[in-house]
Amino acid sequence: MNYCTTITAMLIFAASMASASGDGPAKSALEFKPISAATAGTPEGRSRTVERKRELEAKLEKSITGLSFKETPLSEVIDELGHRTGITFRFDERALIDHGIDSGQEISLSIKKSPVSVRDVVRIMIRPMDLALLNDSGVGVITTQTEADDILENRVYNVRDLIEDAVMRRGLDNSPSPYGGISKSEEPQCVEFPPTEDLIRVIYAASGHPWIEIDGVGGTIKHFDGLLIISQTEACHREIADLLEQLRGAGKLLKWSDGIPKQATAEERAAHEKYNAEIEERAKQKSSDANSNDP
Repeated sequence: MNYCTTITAMLIFAASMASASGDGPAKSALEFKPISAATAGTPEGRSRTVERKRELEAKLEKSITGLSFKETPLSEVIDELGHRTGITFRFDERALIDHGIDSGQEISLSIKKSPVSVRDVVRIMIRPMDLALLNDSGVGVITTQTEADDILENRVYNVRDLIEDAVMRRGLDNSPSPYGGISKSEEPQCVEFPPTEDLIRVIYAASGHPWIEIDGVGGTIKHFDGLLIISQTEACHREIADLLEQLRGAGKLLKWSDGIPKQATAEERAAHEKYNAEIEERAKQKSSDANSNDP
C-alpha cells in the first residue's frame, strides 16, 4: 500500500488527542471494523477516521510495564504488544522490503518496573532499525523513516487566543483594532493578525523538521483569520501541538511583563502587578475606543 497520500484532517487544536482515558477491556483486532468505501469520503467517514486516530493516540500514551524479550523477532514482539494494549499494528512490508529491512529481525527489550508509554516502547524498539510508527486511521503502521518523512498531513490549528492575547498584552500604539490595526469600516473580510508571523517563526524554530520556507523542502504554514493551516509529518504535528499547549500554559502562569527576580520582595511584585494591570486596562480602553468609532 502506498502511504505517500496526503491525508487531510481538519483538527482544531483545542480538541486535542489526549481526551480518551477509558480503562475498559481492550478490543481485539477482530473487533476493528473498517470504514467502507461508501462512507470513506463522507462527513461520517471522516468523523470516524478522526475518532479512531484519537483513540489510538490515547492508547499510545498509556503506560505499560512487565515487558521482557530476549532475541525475539520484532514482528512477534509487536504482536504481543498489540495483544497487551488492544492496538492493531501492521508492518508496511513493501517499504521495509524496498529498504532491505526484515520485520523478523531479533531484538531484546526489558521494561519491568518503571512505567513507559506504549509509544516510547515502540520507538525504542524500531528506531535503531530506522523505522517509524504512523497513525493510519487508528491502525499503528510501522514503516521506514524515509517513508514517514514523505507523508504530509494537513491540519488546522485555532490560535486566535494566542494571537489576541499577544495583541492585548503588547498594547500596540498603532493598532486600535486587535485584529490588524484598522477600523472595521476599512478592514477586508479576512483580517491579518499582526503577531501571526511571529508565532509562525516560533514554530519554525522549535520544530526539528524541514520547512519549504526555510529549507526549500518539507512542510508549509499558511494563516487565515487566526487559524494556522499546517502541512507537515505526523511527528512534527505532535511537536507543534505540544508547543502550542506549552505556550497556552505559559500564558496562564506568567504576566506579559513578569520578568522580576525569583526572590522579589512583596513591594516589587506589587509594583509589577500594578504595571500589568495598567497595560491590560489600557489595551481594553483602546479596543473599546475602536469599537465606539465604528459606523
